Amino acid sequence: MKAQRRRRGNAITETGPALYIFFIVIFFPMLDVLGIALQYGCGWYVNHLCTRELAVRRQAEENTVKTEVNTDFTGQGMAKFLNLTPAKITHTVTYNAPGAGQPQTVTCDTTVQATPFISVPWPYAVPGLNADMPLTFHSERPREETR
Repeated sequence: MKAQRRRRGNAITETGPALYIFFIVIFFPMLDVLGIALQYGCGWYVNHLCTRELAVRRQAEENTVKTEVNTDFTGQGMAKFLNLTPAKITHTVTYNAPGAGQPQTVTCDTTVQATPFISVPWPYAVPGLNADMPLTFHSERPREETR
């Protein structure tokens, strides 16, 4: 009769490659997708804040408003956790003249350079996984009469 072999060590040889595939293909990309989703929400919110402030301030204060909103927003909360800096956020502002029966409006386009949490080692650059991903937001608001 043949002696029976123990089968306890068989699964341990498959664990290493399985964990590698799990982390590289599933876990780290999932973390990056969640991080991009959070940065998308923060980008929308900073665009909202900037548009709201531009609508109630004088047109001459445009650069001051953009600087204040960026520094206040990136210095606290979720933006600090996501490593958003004022250099990664840019605003383009357009003031629209009032039309017939229409109020003057302000348009703010915000671009946020979203960076992945963990750079996944892919052979080529994939935005959101191992390269920056630009997120653009657009909003328009009626201006208040400021003098």
